[in-house]
Amino acid sequence: IVFPEQTITNGFKPNSQIGIVSATSFDLEDERNIGYEFLDDNKVVHIWNTNDDYFFNKSSGIQFTNHYQDYWTRNIFCIGYYDGDEWNKIKCADELEGFNREIHTDNSTYVNATLWKNINYGSYDLRFGVQYYFGLNDENLSVTIYGKNIGIDIPFDLGFAWKITDVEIPPNFEEDSIRINDTGYYLDGSYDLLFKDLVKITPCENSSGNCTSDKYEDIPYFVMRDKQEFLRLDWNKNLNYAVKMYGNGNQEDFYTMILINAGHFNPNQEKSTTLYWIDAIGDFVSSWDYQGLESNTIGFGCEGEYCYIFQGTDKIFKTYENGTNITSWGPLLATEGNDEGYGLDVYNGLLYSVSSIVSSSYKIENKAATPGVVVFT
Repeated sequence: IVFPEQTITNGFKPNSQIGIVSATSFDLEDERNIGYEFLDDNKVVHIWNTNDDYFFNKSSGIQFTNHYQDYWTRNIFCIGYYDGDEWNKIKCADELEGFNREIHTDNSTYVNATLWKNINYGSYDLRFGVQYYFGLNDENLSVTIYGKNIGIDIPFDLGFAWKITDVEIPPNFEEDSIRINDTGYYLDGSYDLLFKDLVKITPCENSSGNCTSDKYEDIPYFVMRDKQEFLRLDWNKNLNYAVKMYGNGNQEDFYTMILINAGHFNPNQEKSTTLYWIDAIGDFVSSWDYQGLESNTIGFGCEGEYCYIFQGTDKIFKTYENGTNITSWGPLLATEGNDEGYGLDVYNGLLYSVSSIVSSSYKIENKAATPGVVVFT
């Protein structure tokens, strides 16, 4: 089944520019809240809902973006097998042609696009594919990857892989980074890491209230970002998964690959799992009131799920993104006559500010202790 031909070639709305999210059809006469259409001489599939847009390169179906004609990554879906704990590739979608494709919408609640292909591996016959689902009010694109044994019994465990590479998040190519396993890395670094069971640990001394043990929180996702733009991939924490991260100093070669052990496949058995994707330009989401702050707030910054508010030379407040206070510490023992800071930035768990009086910058340890430590640099 192929995509029906209904290409939009004119009538573009004024905000339908490269990199812009319009969350509507490009056709001025199309007033649907959710749907799909074809752009660029039928080469691109555009789907939208009440919140967002996604654009798919029709030749592969795997390459997609939140931004018209502006692809931030290259996505590669593979199926493989496990030999012990080691995943071995059978086939990847970017090596193949001739995928079957379907797209459906009820024009009111969903758009559903699917592509799949039957392949052979020795005497074994497999089908693997990808299904994209976008509901009326969804913010993330649901990406379901699946495999099916369409032949005889396969005597080894099969596994899915989703690889993200060729990352270029605008506007500044040199500052792209990833936050994974509660740690930040620049994409132009050198790494060869394997993460399993991603967990964030909050030590008891950094918790508020009556704490008796450290807090462990599953964090089955990673975020790649520049200053304002970001992309995020989430998956089910209960999967038998690992994430490989590789970098050789060249950002174009950097990649992350989530590896999922899907187990044994009996004849005619199908298995799938769903990933959740968004790549977006920062936009207003919500606001909150924060009680108890004084009038001399001079800095604010966020990293991950936490935000930090700098009260001059007095205190640092650590909150959740919704404004709920976690802890605070201070007074801060700045040198240079208890000099007042100006502004605040957060990176890799350290807080950074600059002096308002002397030509110095300083970093502040991110910890719930009194006093906080200010180190001039």
